Amino acid sequence: MIAFVDAAGLPVLSEGGRWALEEARRYEVRGARAPFDRVRWDDQPLPALGGGAFLLDVGHRVGRIFLDWHSGDTTGRATIDIEPRAEKLPPELWLTLVEELEAWLPSVTVGLDGARHGGVGTEGVGAGWFAEALLPLVPLLVRATEALLANLRVRVATRLEDQPLRLARQVPRETLTWIGRHPDVAQWLDGWSAAELTGSPPAVPLRRTVDTLDHPANRYVHWLLRRVVARLAEAADRLDRIGGDEELVAWCKARAGRLRAASERLRTLVRRSPLHAVPPAPATEAALGVVLDDPRYARVHALARRFVSPRFSLTETDTPASVRPSYGVYELWCFLAVERALVGSPGDPDTGGPPGFVWSRTGTGRLLDPQGTGGGACLVGRSATGVLEVGFNRTFASYRARGDLPRWSLSGERRPDLVVSWIPHDRPGDAAWIVLDAKYRVGANLVDAFTSVHLYRDALRWNGLGGRARAGVLLTPSRTADTAAYFADTFRAEHGMGAFELRPDADHTALRDWIVGTLGAR
Repeated sequence: MIAFVDAAGLPVLSEGGRWALEEARRYEVRGARAPFDRVRWDDQPLPALGGGAFLLDVGHRVGRIFLDWHSGDTTGRATIDIEPRAEKLPPELWLTLVEELEAWLPSVTVGLDGARHGGVGTEGVGAGWFAEALLPLVPLLVRATEALLANLRVRVATRLEDQPLRLARQVPRETLTWIGRHPDVAQWLDGWSAAELTGSPPAVPLRRTVDTLDHPANRYVHWLLRRVVARLAEAADRLDRIGGDEELVAWCKARAGRLRAASERLRTLVRRSPLHAVPPAPATEAALGVVLDDPRYARVHALARRFVSPRFSLTETDTPASVRPSYGVYELWCFLAVERALVGSPGDPDTGGPPGFVWSRTGTGRLLDPQGTGGGACLVGRSATGVLEVGFNRTFASYRARGDLPRWSLSGERRPDLVVSWIPHDRPGDAAWIVLDAKYRVGANLVDAFTSVHLYRDALRWNGLGGRARAGVLLTPSRTADTAAYFADTFRAEHGMGAFELRPDADHTALRDWIVGTLGAR
């Protein structure tokens, strides 16, 4: 009844009644037999293209979404699986990214603002609700749970069971005690007397060895997954009741649907497994011993505990905790990555920027402000020759509101993700600054993303630091074959702009050398 057509005009084939679409793509939606009157996506109507067709702009999202269509008196629902684009971070690296952020500054991912799509922009970022940073981890948790349920730990237990006397090979003490209290059974132990007895030999309690899943580790996993299911459902209910402007309400309801679907998927997985018969219980010393020893249990524990953290509570009595959208989390992580590139990683003396610098952070508490943008947080490095500073979300006032402010814009107010400045002590006139703009999941759209770098270089001014930015680059988690030239040293040297691949498993040495060399920080 429904058909999807991609940008190239090719139909999208369904599999088992479901369609697999790719994030950050646009599709045309049509009725396969009759034109549609209206189509809704995430509780929002799709714009009509004419002729019964509608435009579906997927945006930056992954997961399962339902699309409702109406054609005359007929209605229907299509199940859509939004798959990640090839150039985005895989879930494993995304988990590493979130873990590094939380280890660096606990609760840094918390925020309280409506979400925005992670497209190319020049206004900085806001913060998003609970779901955005944790929902990408749900598939990992589901796969880890499935792998664990296929090979649960068993515990060897013994128990007394009534068995025919002829099956007794070794008679335990409790069985002999029981026989001593039952003379009618004891007579069957005398062969001559038993030959004259009528009826079937009696059953006696014998100890048997059995394997049981009632293991402390299984009890803990059942308890933990039940808490995850409840927490996801609570968060969905809370998001459903949030008011505000139309965009925020629609976003909250869409995320609530994804949270509820994730909760139901985990609940069904546990209910249909042998784990369902195991009584849930909090972790004990025996359970934690297995969690530390068995990688399958450790994987489920590491993923599930994030969903039950108090930082991610959305109950009525708590302050509504939340995390920033995925692109906002990546921008925060880029701030951490640049710091590590310049200062060095803990425990690794071979990493770090120019020698002779003493580093400190200021304003990092602003990153924890649930209603702020993190602007004002900065990393400062002081040496005998000058001051090197990395600022997060610094504000460049609009031209009309610039007044005597040193940072301003020829057009409207701008907030680039990262600004690195260098002020030498002996040559203040050589002070300079550069722009680092983080763009998550741009990949093949890298050319379009350069719009922000052009705008920052052309429109932003910093009095006392050379006016215009000396250079600007994009920070992106991946590159594609058709954009490889933008990552070359020669391209950056010739044009004063380019791109760096920045992700948890990448080497940041090239970015460090470029920052230091471009600014002349020695």
